[in-house]
Amino acid sequence: MIDRWPEVAIARLIAERHGFTPGESLLDLVSVYADVDFLPIPVQQVDGVSLHLKAKLRRPSIIVNSQIAATRAKFTLAHEFGHVLIPWHSGTIFSYSDSVKHTEDADNAYWEMEAEANRFAAELLMPRDWLRDQILTQKDPTSVIRMTLDLCGTSMAAATIALNNALPPGYVYARTNDEGLVATSISSQGTLVRPFAQGEKFAGSVRVEESSACYSMDFKGTHHWLYFGEENVPDQIADERPWREIFDEIIQDTDAIAIQENIKHSVNAIISACNKKDTSAALFFTNVRHRMAGRTEVYDKILTHPLFNVFLQKKVSDLISRRA
Repeated sequence: MIDRWPEVAIARLIAERHGFTPGESLLDLVSVYADVDFLPIPVQQVDGVSLHLKAKLRRPSIIVNSQIAATRAKFTLAHEFGHVLIPWHSGTIFSYSDSVKHTEDADNAYWEMEAEANRFAAELLMPRDWLRDQILTQKDPTSVIRMTLDLCGTSMAAATIALNNALPPGYVYARTNDEGLVATSISSQGTLVRPFAQGEKFAGSVRVEESSACYSMDFKGTHHWLYFGEENVPDQIADERPWREIFDEIIQDTDAIAIQENIKHSVNAIISACNKKDTSAALFFTNVRHRMAGRTEVYDKILTHPLFNVFLQKKVSDLISRRA
């Protein structure tokens, strides 16, 4: 999805043209295109300002608020650089912090330009291809995050978003507070497992139990990356009953219909959606479990029922045998 944004392509082009890589001087690069000053900005919640954008015979100017944190200042400088280079950004643009975004008088066109400048900045400072190379090399997302913070000088929030955009399918990120409750969560693109809801308990959740690995680090809260990448099918349990009979027992034991009237149809719909022509039995089985994990409480009850794997193995075998 990130590849469809032209502002990302512009960031890649500029980096390639100047040989700019993570850790190099951003100020030196930006100064080629614009005058830069770090000054106190008296307007509340303004991180930076871009002036004279696309003005004839005027060199663009960037002011970064000298009162904000160093990591935010670096991202702000890259953000303002985006305004300078993105062709349809013109005039003078004040870059407000995200905390003032959701107001009744918010200008959607303005905030779209801000989103474009953010995407430009993220790609310039933390290129997705570079992050992917680090993930392939180091495997552990927490190691990649630590290196990104040290080398790129960005905030933890910016680094986790950039990393999530670079991660392959199969990762769920969650930040938890001191009580172990999820403050924010997101899944990498293509991941079947849903992110956590805000306020949900992390430890002991079905998602944690279903994951192949969990990577955690403490940094202004606790950050977790769950990985769901392995095909994991338990040994076949002997049970002569047909899958429909086993499924009915599971539904009765969990009182699932009282919680969600159409639950049997919903579970069967999830299974059908995972039944792809070239999908192996092991991947089919695993994908169903991943789609159900953490969906709602009733799905978790069904998923953790001692007979669910027996039912699912029989159901998967039946559907595969009927493939054309």
